Amino acid sequence: MPPPYWSRHMSTMDRLEVTRPSSSRLHVFFYKFTTSSTVFQVSSIIPSIIKSSTTTKSPPPSHASNMLFIAALAPLLGFALAAPQEGPKSVKVRGISLLGSGCPKGSADVQVDSSGSLFEATFSEYQVSTGPGTRAVDWRKNCKLTINMDFTPGYSFSIVETDTIGFAEIPAGARGQCVNTFSFTGQGNHHVDYKLDLKGKYSGNFDLQSRTGLESFSPCGGGSAILNLNTACAITPTNLPALISVDHLSGKLKVKFALKWRFCGK
Repeated sequence: MPPPYWSRHMSTMDRLEVTRPSSSRLHVFFYKFTTSSTVFQVSSIIPSIIKSSTTTKSPPPSHASNMLFIAALAPLLGFALAAPQEGPKSVKVRGISLLGSGCPKGSADVQVDSSGSLFEATFSEYQVSTGPGTRAVDWRKNCKLTINMDFTPGYSFSIVETDTIGFAEIPAGARGQCVNTFSFTGQGNHHVDYKLDLKGKYSGNFDLQSRTGLESFSPCGGGSAILNLNTACAITPTNLPALISVDHLSGKLKVKFALKWRFCGK
């Protein structure tokens, strides 16, 4: 199985910061870019890297350094060359909102790469637990991520794959499951599920990739779309002590996903 899209292509991630309207009473968090522009142009980033690597006046690095540099740069260059043919010239994220028991105020963060095709959502307080002393509210958690996107007209996109990273302590006889559900606003009840199973006995960090054979593309022609992702994790049965939570290395539960673009215009 080839490595996931983010391990091959994700380089510079543009960070989104949380802002919260004072009039809002719901647990919905609006995000804005901290960068000067929300229009992502891969071609505006890659040439500067190529130029700096070919016009430098410093002494040549060692053979080992060259190999490391080439190995690190090759995936990025490959993605840059492919992007103009595969995706729109510009992608703009107009707004992002989060709502759910798995992402209380101030606990979520969203990043997007410079192509507008790779996303990473992190949750620092996402925890599902069962067993003595727990309540129904602890047995299942979810977070709904809504992304409002503008892009070059004549394109549509689909989810290629997802990656869920966290920590689990599942005893024998118990089962944990996380489901990432994607849908587009305006397409009714149509959705695509990516299911990730954790069967006991399991203890440790996990990094689960999920792909689907069913491609569901956003509506074509308008140059905009609203993508919805609901990530929900639960454990059964609820009487056994079990846990799905943030991983021990980063202190966060992460959900990454990659978009596949196609030209659908005339």
